[in-house]
Amino acid sequence: GPKRAMEILDGMWERWNEGDALAKPNAVNYNAVLNAASRHPTPENAELAEKLLVQRMELPQDQGGDDVEPDKLSYALAILCCSRCSDPPRGVDAAEKILERMEARAKKEERRRRIFSGAAPPSVRLDVECFNVVLTALSRHNQRGLVERLQTIIKRMEHYAANG
Repeated sequence: GPKRAMEILDGMWERWNEGDALAKPNAVNYNAVLNAASRHPTPENAELAEKLLVQRMELPQDQGGDDVEPDKLSYALAILCCSRCSDPPRGVDAAEKILERMEARAKKEERRRRIFSGAAPPSVRLDVECFNVVLTALSRHNQRGLVERLQTIIKRMEHYAANG
């Protein structure tokens, strides 16, 4: 499961640090760990997904991260993992925060594409599935402010649909 996938990922980093240039992990390797975590919906795996995305993928190496650019699938799998968490309030909150990070990354990439080149497709693009996973997870448990949270996400979704 996710623990073994994480061991393999860490082993790849060890080999790369020892000089094996072909062992450096990329987003595909990280996505494999996120995929494994999403299939075992525990609070520990939700935490693993969140940390892997935020602290290792998003952060540059000089800030303690692994300097691996997350892609759309990275965010989608982390959102899915958290939304399936067996501790719904914790998992849904994490999924919602990851969706917000995904939105920020998509905006950043769109600005970068406008400045440098619009020819290359963005690696992070918002889609209805990520919003729907969070909306579905939110709707499954009763929490204060639930309706307002749902409405806020739907409004953001409508905004992105209308503005590309």
